[in-house]
Amino acid sequence: MAANTEDKAWKAAAITEQLRGIRAAVRPCPFYKIMPEMPGFAVDAFRYGKVDGIRGYFLTHFHSDHYGGMTANWTHGKIYCSSVTGELVLQQIKVDPEFIVKLPLNETVNIEGVDVTLIEANQYSVPRCRSNNSCPGSVLFLFEKKMGKKVYRILHCGDFRASPIHINHPAIKGKFIDAVYLDTTYLK
Repeated sequence: MAANTEDKAWKAAAITEQLRGIRAAVRPCPFYKIMPEMPGFAVDAFRYGKVDGIRGYFLTHFHSDHYGGMTANWTHGKIYCSSVTGELVLQQIKVDPEFIVKLPLNETVNIEGVDVTLIEANQYSVPRCRSNNSCPGSVLFLFEKKMGKKVYRILHCGDFRASPIHINHPAIKGKFIDAVYLDTTYLK
């Protein structure tokens, strides 16, 4: 983003954060939940209701701050996630199975012209700030889209524990990543 465009986007995002107590249908989805250059993809953006232009909703893991807003009545689009996370969504939230797409770990899957690879988030041993719960099924999403002669890459990380397995992962190693999204809930 150009500097002034990014400043405007962050100001709009700050307003969205001030609207947290307002119904999801009224609250706009912040720009950082929507993947640029990807055809209607959003990550961990369930609390905003149906987001205009979004057809694919990606869920990094089964923690309420990431799936919040999702209910058994979800009909806004496919939810892409790991198999473990998909099972948790089915069992706990009871979303219609028609909307859950369980993706394999470490395999690239093409979704609407975008290659998507799920990479283990290494969150099993990460203590949460309020509890010691780990989160099986937690993943990073690598999105890759060919744009002319270039491949545009976005790495989206929900909660994860950074380690050498990530930078040495075959889907990432030696590749240029154009944008990295980090969940920074507790980062100052």
